[in-house]
Amino acid sequence: MFGVTGIAYSQASQQPFTITISASQQTFQADKQIRIHVVLTNVSDHTIVIAKSFAPNDAEEYYAIQVYDNNGNDAHKTEFARSGKKHVTAGSVIIIDLEPGQKVEEDGYLNGIYDLPPGEYKVQLSRPVSYDPKAEIVTSNKITIIVTE
Repeated sequence: MFGVTGIAYSQASQQPFTITISASQQTFQADKQIRIHVVLTNVSDHTIVIAKSFAPNDAEEYYAIQVYDNNGNDAHKTEFARSGKKHVTAGSVIIIDLEPGQKVEEDGYLNGIYDLPPGEYKVQLSRPVSYDPKAEIVTSNKITIIVTE
């Protein structure tokens, strides 16, 4: 579902990066693209290795994106998202050595993953700290978006 970092990471240490999300506006029209901006910051004291999409607008390939309606229910996924297909192709991944304090910025496209009829939604992203299936998960802040007709 999403790529992860491959880093020298001590289980006893704090999370090596933070994820902060934002939107250019809070209100979107239902027939327009709904994009969020994602900033991953290395907050550790060592270099970490991050996999990211070659395209700056495909953050959804490397983060789990959760969208909840006003009642706390999961938003409905699009047919494409439910099919489990990915649009990552060979050569579309960039591996970055991220020094302490450095950031990687990407955008994610919510309507590509979720059907978002008019309403209010909470959005949050997450990403594991390594390829280890038992790795700790880092979660972003939550933002609220409003979709209108």
